[in-house]
Amino acid sequence: MERKSDMQYTFMRMTDWDRCSECHANTAQNVCQNCGDIICLYDECSISFPHKNNDIFSVCSTCTESISKKLKIVETEDYPELRLLKKKIKKRLKNKIRQYE
Repeated sequence: MERKSDMQYTFMRMTDWDRCSECHANTAQNVCQNCGDIICLYDECSISFPHKNNDIFSVCSTCTESISKKLKIVETEDYPELRLLKKKIKKRLKNKIRQYE
């Protein structure tokens, strides 16, 4: 992934002639936060989310597909194990806090 300053530089250098790297038809309006390609804000080309400081977080459709392949569905039978893990973490944190007091 590119550094944030590189993406900002790419965004500042966009002109009216730059075209979306996904559809190659629409004028580019934003930069993909994952790969740094320039994209338009149409639903077929990118997914956009509200971000901090009234900014828009955009990801191109190619990166969206690769990210969604990495996601796993959490089975409901794993929840008791997660609860137990959370309890252990809370208990350890409380013990650490007591040590420092």
